[in-house]
Amino acid sequence: MTIRVDGKEIFAANRPVPERKSVSPCPENGTHRANVSPRLLRTPVAASYLGVSQWTLRRLKDEGKIKFVPGEFLRFDIKDLDAYIETQKESAL
Repeated sequence: MTIRVDGKEIFAANRPVPERKSVSPCPENGTHRANVSPRLLRTPVAASYLGVSQWTLRRLKDEGKIKFVPGEFLRFDIKDLDAYIETQKESAL
């Protein structure tokens, strides 16, 4: 399974992807739901997106530096991950 965000591959696993049922195209833009990137990422994918380990991501979550969606599995909104990246940028002097 490969997850792409803005055309960039952020996660690939060597496991079979379950076959999807045929879906009709979205009436607005003609795309299929299967081609849409997920907005909420689980811990391994979110850590890969940030370029950090899962443990670092969990520490950042525990420190309140990155928001998360609670549930059976931790999920991270890609917009919050992007916001965290923006806070970590340094401006050139």
